[in-house]
This record gives sequence, C-alpha cells and structure tokens, in this order.
Amino acid sequence: MALEKENRFKDVEGFDLSPVIDVLQKIPNAAMDKMNNSKKRPITLIEEYLNTKIKNDPLLVKQLLRIYFSTYTNEPINAGLLAPSSEGKTYATVEIAEIFPKEDVISIGRMSPTALIHAHGMLVDNDGEPLKEKLEKIRLQIFNAETDNDKKSVIELKQIMADMMETAKMVVDLTHKILLFLDNPQPETYETLKPIMSHDKKEIIYRTTKSDGSLKVKETIIKG
Repeated sequence: MALEKENRFKDVEGFDLSPVIDVLQKIPNAAMDKMNNSKKRPITLIEEYLNTKIKNDPLLVKQLLRIYFSTYTNEPINAGLLAPSSEGKTYATVEIAEIFPKEDVISIGRMSPTALIHAHGMLVDNDGEPLKEKLEKIRLQIFNAETDNDKKSVIELKQIMADMMETAKMVVDLTHKILLFLDNPQPETYETLKPIMSHDKKEIIYRTTKSDGSLKVKETIIKG
C-alpha cells in the first residue's frame, strides 16, 4: 500500500509534480474566480488587498496605485509625499510597488547619475543595437586565441573591441518604469531626470568624461 502511494508521485522520469502543481494552480484560479464573480472593478479588488497590508490610509492607497499604473501610459504622473517620517509613507510607497513587476521598479534613493547609468544602463552601438553579446563573443575569441598562443589574432580582436567601445553609448531606458525616490535625490540626479519627468523631452543626453584618463567625453542616452 505504501509502495502504491509512493508510485503515485512518480512519472516516467521519476517525479510526478501534478499534486504540487494542482495546489499551486488553485491559487491564481481562485483569485481569477473571485475577480470574475465579483461585481467590483479589478482595481477596487487590488485596493482592498493593499488595504489589508497598509492600515488606515485608503486614500493614499487609491492615489499611489493610480500613480503607479500611470507609468504604463504616455503621460506618467509625478508625485511627492510630504509628511513626517513617522507617518509611514515610505512603507506604503514600497509596499504598493511590491505588486508590480520587479523589473519595472527602480529605487533611486541617493543614487548619483553615474550609479544610475551603471545599474540600469545598456551598452549599444551607433545603430542602437545591444553590444553585450557581441562583446562576449569577442572576449571568447580572444581567450581562445590566447590559449592557442595566436598573438596576431589577439591583437586584431582587441583592436576590434576597442573600436566598438570607442563609439559605443550607454542607454538607460526608463520607459514604463516606476522611479521611487525613497530619500532626497542628489541634486545632479534630479536635474538630470527632470526633463523626462516633466515630459519636456523623451530623450536626454548625459555627458561624462571617460574614466580611462583620456578626458574624452562619454555619452549616455536616458529616455523615458
């Protein structure tokens, strides 16, 4: 009997995950059934859920939820919460952000523009094509050439990489991103992002000098 029960949890590869999967599927199914059977709007159901986590501030929940959703429109809303630190506004801000995709939420804090670029930037060529895979391929070719002691190929490949990096740009795409300033931002960061937040421009160019001692200017495109 025990053997029969054990075999019920096995498939041809040795594991039958259906008992676990069935349980997990009931969770979203139950939520969907509740939404379909309820006469309430989906956003109202979300508010009710958030109000179980953020106590005694339904108006803040209502406002923040709509502000966050606006990031997926062409006119995202900017908002600032002015309140004493003891009133828990930061908690509400972070808690509501938890229900959104993690890749769509960026916490700025005291982050400098350079740190923002390094954390969320993507290296592209002059045509706007990502360079990550191309550079990884060249690095692998250099490694193989060095392993084979092919010095000529190593020099040529390193030159190709240097030429690519010479004209490369960083792109920080803030389109449909929720920016959380959980602390007063650095003035330079705020001034850098202000044209995008005010919808004056869809793209801005942020220029810095390269860190290789050449004093050449490196361009970063920030768009959103």
